[in-house]
Amino acid sequence: MNQLVEFLIYFYLYICLILILFNIGVILHNHFAARHARKLRARWQRELSALKPLLENEQPLPPRHLHRMRARLDRDEELLAYQAVLCQESPPLDGPVLKRYIHACAPLCEELARKYLHRDPMKRALFAYTMARLCDNTMPNRHALAELLLAYLDHSTIYCREQVLYALYTLGSDSALEQAFTLFTQQHWNHNAKLIADGLVHYQGDKTALVLHFWQYRTVWLDSLLVGIVQFASGLSDAFAVPFSQALLQETLPQEVDLALMRYFRKHPHPDVLPYLYRALARQGEKESDAYAIVSAAVLCAYPGAQTRTVLEQALHDQNWYVRKNAAASLVSLGIPEKEIQEVLSSKDRYACEILQYTLQHEEQP
Repeated sequence: MNQLVEFLIYFYLYICLILILFNIGVILHNHFAARHARKLRARWQRELSALKPLLENEQPLPPRHLHRMRARLDRDEELLAYQAVLCQESPPLDGPVLKRYIHACAPLCEELARKYLHRDPMKRALFAYTMARLCDNTMPNRHALAELLLAYLDHSTIYCREQVLYALYTLGSDSALEQAFTLFTQQHWNHNAKLIADGLVHYQGDKTALVLHFWQYRTVWLDSLLVGIVQFASGLSDAFAVPFSQALLQETLPQEVDLALMRYFRKHPHPDVLPYLYRALARQGEKESDAYAIVSAAVLCAYPGAQTRTVLEQALHDQNWYVRKNAAASLVSLGIPEKEIQEVLSSKDRYACEILQYTLQHEEQP
């Protein structure tokens, strides 16, 4: 028995020793890795700073610099350091000088894009992210770069796909983006709609023309892509009110797309959709769904009028809590008269009274 206890104690001490040594090893590795990264960044800082006088005088880049880039940026740790130096708060090259430098490196970027094509998805994502940070739609070979980056989508991860899209946005290649979204649909890659909407903000080109062009694929592309496009359009203007209202009223689209279109008309009100919103809230249309009623109750805050207040007051008695909540918020936002408040509070519907009281108290809070 004593030998067993002694063995367990020694075994426990052995495990503790191994863990201590492992932690020491991790600490030393991180220390030397950080030190190595600082050295790489310092070297790129010196080299890029030395190029500034040449670029200011519009002289060509020295061949030895291009040779070093070709040799070094083939490794991901060098690419990380290079990108960090050029994208830091006070970079050695900025403004027109940086743009002139990137344009001079355009053929080399294309060459490196081909090399990273055969790397694993994480390294491909790193190169795509670097291109997104440094390039724009003035790159002389932006279409060739975009075509190469499209090939990064094969056997990729979600993170890699997001970085490739980010690069395509900044390059401003609408044809490459169209191919990418078509590939997403063919491969059934559901990409988060919020990521699509936020990414399209970085598109370097005519955003309105892009949305109108992409809207032609509303019966082809994945729902998540279409929802992202509509969400992105909501932040632009009311230029899409007519095509969006026609699609909402006349076409059969997936529910998520319909709801995104309805939300668009909260930011950009259009009179043609008002009867549709009334029907959706009252569940009188073909799509008698709680989801449509919930969204409609929220959207109607952008359509002041006596009839709107009437249908919203009726919605306070709806069986769905979210419909009641949104209806109450819309009524308070539109400015419900005191007389109508008292009528609701004096009714026998406890749920309607409670949600209106809650919303009124919440609005009164500073």
